Amino acid sequence: MCAFGSSHALNELLANLDDTYQRALQEVPEGQLGHAHRLLQCLVPAIRSLCVKELAEIFAVEFDAAPNLMEGRRPENPERAVLSACPALFAIVGANGSNFLTFQ
Repeated sequence: MCAFGSSHALNELLANLDDTYQRALQEVPEGQLGHAHRLLQCLVPAIRSLCVKELAEIFAVEFDAAPNLMEGRRPENPERAVLSACPALFAIVGANGSNFLTFQ
């Protein structure tokens, strides 16, 4: 009985988590879908925590044919730029003098 209860609770948690992330992704502003997609592409495979300033750099890269850094497109406020891409999905936490992006 205990093993079944644990399995059932885990399945419910996973289903609720999927629903929670689905709702968060649906709240991404239409104009920010590309930025949210790029942020997720950077965060998911990362082997270490990425700081907000690093992640904000993707907003300054043109990805058409070959990646090209566009100096004038760096956001003045990296935290606001990163959070605006997917406000319901990400949070910023500070550690060791830097700000990092985490999933909520």
